[in-house]
Amino acid sequence: MAEKIKNFFKKKKAEAKFRKAGPGYKLTDSTSCQPVPSLERVPAAPRAPLSEEARQAAAAALSRMDVLKRPDHAAFNT
Repeated sequence: MAEKIKNFFKKKKAEAKFRKAGPGYKLTDSTSCQPVPSLERVPAAPRAPLSEEARQAAAAALSRMDVLKRPDHAAFNT
């Protein structure tokens, strides 16, 4: 009896997975080969100039990157 209950729930879980997967399609359908229409690009609005804090943060990030690129940089080992 316990085996029948296990099989019942196993089937229900499998059915739920297939329902989540969405609609199926055939590999021989010609609709699957149609190209996807491209989205038209909308020009982005001009960005506002960076604030002083943002400039400082960018400069700090760039300096950290430069330190890592130096050949004499040794990795900090704890």
